[in-house]
Amino acid sequence: MKVQVERIDGNEVFMTTSVGFISGIWDSKEIKPEVGYEFYVELDIDIAWNEINKTLLQNDGAYWVNTNEKKVIIQGTIDDFEEDMIYFRISRDCLIMLNTDKASCLKNEWYELSVDSSSIRITPF
Repeated sequence: MKVQVERIDGNEVFMTTSVGFISGIWDSKEIKPEVGYEFYVELDIDIAWNEINKTLLQNDGAYWVNTNEKKVIIQGTIDDFEEDMIYFRISRDCLIMLNTDKASCLKNEWYELSVDSSSIRITPF
């Protein structure tokens, strides 16, 4: 996912994306974030699907992210799943893999997730 760094607060980095504003913990010692710079990043969520605060959306949604007081709200769709892994798409070019004890979803369902920004890992590549 392509992002632009807007603000840095300690280890937490705030960035704009094609689908909104997101924050998380920068996870690279080699590449340092700099305000105004663009990076391609991978996003990971350190919480299992079963532990995430989520809402199944009744209608098709739209890819969307927003940061609000240490919480990140992510709206996306189930791209695919296996018994122990859910592939959650948050934009056309970003797919997050989430561990699960048992997949409790259907392909193409839209969800809104609410996670602490400290549980989001941002890895530049």
